[in-house]
Amino acid sequence: MQAGAPFTNYQRTDESLAFEAFWRSLCDGRPLPPRNAFRPSLGVRFLRDLITMEAPGPRGDGMRIRFFGERAHEFAGRNLAGLNYVDLLPAQHRNGAVAAGRLMAEMPCGLWQISPLHLARGYAQCVEFTAVPLGPDDNGMRAFLCLLRPVEGIFLSTLPVNYGVAIDTALQFRFLHLGAGEPAWPALAA
Repeated sequence: MQAGAPFTNYQRTDESLAFEAFWRSLCDGRPLPPRNAFRPSLGVRFLRDLITMEAPGPRGDGMRIRFFGERAHEFAGRNLAGLNYVDLLPAQHRNGAVAAGRLMAEMPCGLWQISPLHLARGYAQCVEFTAVPLGPDDNGMRAFLCLLRPVEGIFLSTLPVNYGVAIDTALQFRFLHLGAGEPAWPALAA
């Protein structure tokens, strides 16, 4: 087991690219699919690794996890549905995550990153996280569809894991052009 997070020049996996293609199929000619366009039966291939979460509102900082797929649940060691995603991050990264979430919902754009996921079992593993926005539902609520997949071997955990899991700062991070461009970052987070 390594002492710190490994760093490699990661590339998006075929599964991440297929997930984006799936999202594009939900658009059906619209700039972004409405929240009700996603039905689990349409994304069976991704369900085990799928996470859905609320997008932060204009004044709120909540990114409540609504669905946490079976394999993601097994990997994390618990079902994180109901938790605020932001609470899983170190305090110094929370405002940036909320700003990125707002940007993803408003622009819209997607996000791809590789981040260490620290587990209560005493080790961490890098995961590929791909997130794409869904438009508002009838109540105006926006959401994200996210794919979480492990990508590398394990290493020693260095973060406190108050909820059984903690997400460290991204080793690689980029926004995905979904039709409206890629934002200038971090300038827009300030």
